[in-house]
Amino acid sequence: MLHVLLACSAPIDEPAAVEPAEDTAAPDDVFENTLTEDGVHLAPAIVATVVNVTWSTAEPSRARVTATFLDGAVVVEEAAEGTDHAVQLVGLPPLTEVNVHVEALTADGSGGSDRAVITTGASPAWVPDLHWSAEAPDEAEPGFTLASILLMNGAGVVALDSRGRAVWAWPVEDSPPAPPVYRARLSLDRKAILYNYPAGRIADVGIIYRVALDGSTVEESGVTEGHIDFVEYTPGGYASFGWDLREIDGRKLMGDTLVERAPDGTERVVWNAWDHFSPDLSRTYEGYYPDDPEVEDWSHINGLSYDATDDAYYLTMSYQSTVVKIDRQSGEQLWSLTDGGEGDFANPHGDEFLEFPHSVQAVEGGVLVFNRDHEDLEHGCSFANEIVLDELAWEASLGWRYSPEECLLIPYLGGAERLPGGNTLLSWTNAGQLDEVTPEGTSAWRVNTSFGAAVGFTTRVATLTP
Repeated sequence: MLHVLLACSAPIDEPAAVEPAEDTAAPDDVFENTLTEDGVHLAPAIVATVVNVTWSTAEPSRARVTATFLDGAVVVEEAAEGTDHAVQLVGLPPLTEVNVHVEALTADGSGGSDRAVITTGASPAWVPDLHWSAEAPDEAEPGFTLASILLMNGAGVVALDSRGRAVWAWPVEDSPPAPPVYRARLSLDRKAILYNYPAGRIADVGIIYRVALDGSTVEESGVTEGHIDFVEYTPGGYASFGWDLREIDGRKLMGDTLVERAPDGTERVVWNAWDHFSPDLSRTYEGYYPDDPEVEDWSHINGLSYDATDDAYYLTMSYQSTVVKIDRQSGEQLWSLTDGGEGDFANPHGDEFLEFPHSVQAVEGGVLVFNRDHEDLEHGCSFANEIVLDELAWEASLGWRYSPEECLLIPYLGGAERLPGGNTLLSWTNAGQLDEVTPEGTSAWRVNTSFGAAVGFTTRVATLTP
């Protein structure tokens, strides 16, 4: 993977310890407390835009907590009854006054309610300036965009709302030779943000970090040689990529593997590129293995996704311009796709739909792919497109396609994700740009980072509510 570090930015520090907040219970002369005797207490978490809400009741009850601010709201309902109550409010903009309303959930509506007010903290200094624009903001899909931020002297993870505001931010320790963080995801139990710290060489361990939404705990899970991308296929179970270095005719050729780490820590190799593909020895492959510049990265597997419906992995082989589908349990390669016809699908129309792909997602009727393209090709502009797959006739054809009005060549990372309502989220890494576009190609919104910051793979989630 090309470790491109751009212009200088503010230093990244570990989160400062948060002092206990002052009592922010609503005074009696402002609000009438009918739910509790001492009101609702609000306190900022370690992540300064997250608010911890606590209160007590004389009798066991459940409640709904609604946080409203100028242009939005966050709603949380308690999962269990009790007398001591605590919920987290996640997804609030920075430096914003938030009105919190706690309502008892009783059948007759007699439980009462309380209110309190708090102002959220600022985004950390390392978060770059984020410039939001939109042609059709009303067509944006709800939710939050998780992204890694790559900086000159480190990296971080953010969650952005649909107005491009960093509603959650976490720095990554800057201790050379720290590699960039490529991917951030919401944990399957929706209680933490996950990000990866890729391995640097064979036999090293890549780390997947699990940060509680309020920043109170950080846990680590190691995946041997885990690099570039990862998914959580079951709670606490992860899949990532490993390496398999072989020497052929005096050349060092690096192939990739797909590795699973089960929740109990055991690992297995699900799939190995060498079992299904062979390098073309008539060509020279670029080398990204940091330990040895003579190693040629011939398979260069990079983008990974998991489809729970089919219990299958999808991955991209950039230098082979190939997409592969793999059965998770058996490791069987179900099919491979190229636009040159070497895979399992014919290309009767001669469409060009794979040019150095770097992300893949299963969508209805096919797959969505982000193509990095390459400066050596005639057009040299990155693009995303949907590939329609007919698995009865075993034919592939080009469907929807998008590239921005300005040609962007993305030499590393980059990604496309189809959202539930039909829009598509795109990340243009070295350009520091995120786009949500409609099926017609209209910009629902765009975020540009300040110069010097790039964006890694992105993931859209409907809610950050635990």
